[in-house]
Amino acid sequence: MNAAAWLPFAVVTGFVLTLRLLFRRDLHSISPRAAQALMHSARVVVLDVREPSETESGTLPGARLIPLSQLAHRLAEVPTGQILVYCASGLRSRTAAAWLRRAGHQEVWNLEGGLTAWTRLGYPLESLRSAEAHQ
Repeated sequence: MNAAAWLPFAVVTGFVLTLRLLFRRDLHSISPRAAQALMHSARVVVLDVREPSETESGTLPGARLIPLSQLAHRLAEVPTGQILVYCASGLRSRTAAAWLRRAGHQEVWNLEGGLTAWTRLGYPLESLRSAEAHQ
């Protein structure tokens, strides 16, 4: 079989492996309502994995920005303890949560629906500068 015949197989295999990573059952997802309660009742690190250009609309209160594109090189900056990870829709944050779990973080939560679901419920946002001042 020539190399061109293997290309569709490689693409499908890569897609299936990516889906398995994204939809692993051992990753914890949390609804916006439960996430807000967690943020008020416990010491939790809120990690925004969007790109800086996406933060103009605001961030979750107290969020730290470490874009997914930089997370692998900045894992040492992520404190231990409970971590709530979010992005715009919940897909990149799910990947980030999987990376954090593999890096040894045990209590990692992915915000279901991301910032879109959070704002749909009318929950508060703050500017990135305000969030950075909390750190």
